[in-house]
Amino acid sequence: LIALALNNLDRYAEALPLFQSIYQQYQTEGNTPRLLEAGTGLANALRGTGRLDSAERVYQQLLVIARKNDDRRTAFYSTVYAGLAHVYFDLDRIADAERSALEAISVSEPNDYFLPRLEAQRILYEIYRGRGDHQQALHFLEQYTRDHDSLQNKENLAMMSMSQALYEYQRKEEAL
Repeated sequence: LIALALNNLDRYAEALPLFQSIYQQYQTEGNTPRLLEAGTGLANALRGTGRLDSAERVYQQLLVIARKNDDRRTAFYSTVYAGLAHVYFDLDRIADAERSALEAISVSEPNDYFLPRLEAQRILYEIYRGRGDHQQALHFLEQYTRDHDSLQNKENLAMMSMSQALYEYQRKEEAL
């Protein structure tokens, strides 16, 4: 959990050795589901520290392991493909970035996995804008904006529900 929290805080250099240790442990134990989770964190930390070739290698290894073990968790696949799209984009491997981003979207859309889809949409927007394909760029920008707003609305509703529950709890406490 500490490594994941560090990644979420963009403290990749601190998270990296933790993820490397966890990844090796799960690899030794043969714990495939945990290995895939730790590997995703490891690849993200590698990407965050600028080790793009290593991140690509880990993402690709994770796909091989998941397919070999018939893992069908679509959230995992959408996250890995979005991560690969980001790596390829940063490596200026635009065709690979486009292919991976489209795969991330195709896996995430039926299941409402917003975060990988948002990342893929942003990358596709950048790709098509860079190519001068303004119609496609606009399409992915509109999708990104729609999904981002939807995610914000869900987060706002959750916060409002929590605030309402806290308010009701405090009222009941005061009444006692």
